[in-house]
Amino acid sequence: MQITKTNPYGPVNLALARDSVSNELWYIVSDEPTSLQTFREYGERFDIEEEFLDEKSNGFQLEKSLIRSPIALSRLCLVMAITTLFLTAQGQEVVKTGQRRLVDCHNASG
Repeated sequence: MQITKTNPYGPVNLALARDSVSNELWYIVSDEPTSLQTFREYGERFDIEEEFLDEKSNGFQLEKSLIRSPIALSRLCLVMAITTLFLTAQGQEVVKTGQRRLVDCHNASG
């Protein structure tokens, strides 16, 4: 299989799956053979990319801090890590108690 009509790239492998929790469809195109492990790896990658986005430009605004001191930057990163840990624990509790729909704008339908 190849992708794109102009400048075709391939051969590629196509993996399809439906997430059992969110019911989302996942489509993965890879130049390597695909398996269930492919979905685990991409799931981890998405989590990591979201974390970087939160740190750089969303919630924490690390890029806008303009901190140049290694010590000060290290302290800020420690605060961010502790905050992330706290918010993750809070999120797990919200899900565990069945209240996710009350706080998650991406899960408005329940």
